[in-house]
Amino acid sequence: MPVAQEVLEMIADASLPTGILTDAQVDEAYKGITLKVMALFLERDLNYTDRNFIFQLVAQVTDNVASKVTTNLEASFNLASDKVWGKDINDLKLIDIDGVLQRDTTIPKA
Repeated sequence: MPVAQEVLEMIADASLPTGILTDAQVDEAYKGITLKVMALFLERDLNYTDRNFIFQLVAQVTDNVASKVTTNLEASFNLASDKVWGKDINDLKLIDIDGVLQRDTTIPKA
């Protein structure tokens, strides 16, 4: 199995915390995965500079997934919007939006 794939699986299996963390929390939470990845690099006898390429490949996978999901969600949103408004979003005028807002009494008026 390619090293980048192994690193990606190790990260996925690590249940790492995300969000706003202090440096100390990051150090503690990520210590285990850091040691595992470093052990894998040693086991695979990688060159020092290989680490950059490995993490570039890992980032490529997550970036590609995020890009494809975002693209598909945007396409789905645009289709739904076209159906709701009865026109392409690029043809939607502010008066169309204002008309809907004027009819909806649940939206507070500014």
